[in-house]
Amino acid sequence: MGAFLWLSDFHLDPYYGTPHAASASQSSICSQTSTLQQFPLGHVGCDASPGLMKEVLLHLASSTDVANIDFVLVTGDFSRHATDQLDDSVPATQSILSTVAEALKETFPSIPIIPCIGNNDVFPDYTVDLEVSGTENAILNISLGGFKSLFDSQESLETFSKGGYFARNVADSLTLLSLNTVMYSINHLPDQTYLDDPMGQLAWLREQLESASTDGGSVYIVGHIPPTIGSNRHSQFWHDKYMDLYFDVLRDYQDTVVKGHLFGHLHSDEFRFLRPFSSSLAVPLYIAPSVTPVYGSNPSYRLVQYDNRTSELLDYQTYYLDLQTLHHYMNTSNDTAAVGFEAIWTSEGPGFATTYDLKNMSTQSLQALIARLTQPLVSSRRIWQAFLDRQYVSSTDQELCDDLCRTDWLCTLQATSKGDYDACVLDSTRIKLQRDRLLMALSITFGIVLAGFLALGCRRNFKRRHFLQVGQYDESHLKGVVQRDTETCARTARGAEINNVERGEMA
Repeated sequence: MGAFLWLSDFHLDPYYGTPHAASASQSSICSQTSTLQQFPLGHVGCDASPGLMKEVLLHLASSTDVANIDFVLVTGDFSRHATDQLDDSVPATQSILSTVAEALKETFPSIPIIPCIGNNDVFPDYTVDLEVSGTENAILNISLGGFKSLFDSQESLETFSKGGYFARNVADSLTLLSLNTVMYSINHLPDQTYLDDPMGQLAWLREQLESASTDGGSVYIVGHIPPTIGSNRHSQFWHDKYMDLYFDVLRDYQDTVVKGHLFGHLHSDEFRFLRPFSSSLAVPLYIAPSVTPVYGSNPSYRLVQYDNRTSELLDYQTYYLDLQTLHHYMNTSNDTAAVGFEAIWTSEGPGFATTYDLKNMSTQSLQALIARLTQPLVSSRRIWQAFLDRQYVSSTDQELCDDLCRTDWLCTLQATSKGDYDACVLDSTRIKLQRDRLLMALSITFGIVLAGFLALGCRRNFKRRHFLQVGQYDESHLKGVVQRDTETCARTARGAEINNVERGEMA
């Protein structure tokens, strides 16, 4: 069995605790000197402090069996947010990239490190001129210069300079294809969607997959922005055009050659099971949480297990720094330096596959998980609770979803586009409405039938009593019995009718 480390979204902010700090809100907490002193390892709402990056790497070097790690994957966004607020933004961005890359190289000097270009790893954010390649592309050169220490060959450098993508062999039969997903983003600038294959990346991807197929090898496709939608605003990440072209390339290679899709960008622990065309193509996609706590998740990384013969992804364990506990110690201890930081790094619990009782992380396993999530809550409560708790890496206690929330998630997990999501929600709502109407109709029909039986029973009972009592009571007594039975039947039938009307109004 093989293993690799997977980190994402460092968002290192060298200006943490200064007036130039990046912040997720209007709060000044990130820019205060006291924050740097009280919370040197980071604070929710702020990008990663230098102290946090150092702590992550020190922890990895001391607690991980480095000799058994085959490679390190970083799925993009090395640099902080809001680099446009900095003086000399271009050199500042490249400097941040270099700082993270060189720190990784120092920590893992003899292990392959595979970077992916993120939207914050260029300046301005999301900006790349897709019609200029090579050293003439000044924006792409920011990432090229920043990642330079991580490339293992001139070929990797040259390929990356063409468009921000490259291949890296990490084993005899396993290659990682690092994509530039910024060019496909709906936020990409300038608008160059008239280009069918920006910077030739899709043609290159097809060549790499065909080569691996011919050689009997396997591939992990890795990148920053996943070809799906977000889980909060459900905004679409890629242009429809490029999603269609991308998934068309995958048609002939999914599962046979492509054994993993690994992305970042969302800052939360998520996955997707995508069906972009039909049931003939199913794409299991995994999304890593972030090192930065800027959006509320605990700083984290993943240790992934895979079969080094078949390259099948088997399971992953998420480890995180419990910021809440850390802050508690720092605010109650007079000797904060004595706090055992290593003890605060915690496993999120059982691995992904173990949590959901899956054999591995394959297409079939993820399909089985989706099927279990669609079951009634009475039989799926445990996995839904585990699913929700994992989202922000144990930073908050998540309450169990209601029906609408679960519908929302199930549609999100399987949507490549906003249109797919909207159609899924509409269909689910329509099905639920039809089911509710059917149940209401059956209820009303049952009520009518019941009222009929009650009325029929009353008439039969009246006749039976009449025949039994003839000759035993006088005529006035019989008239009283008939009147009481008639009134009782009328009240019962009227009650059933009223109940039916109320049910109809509720529908």
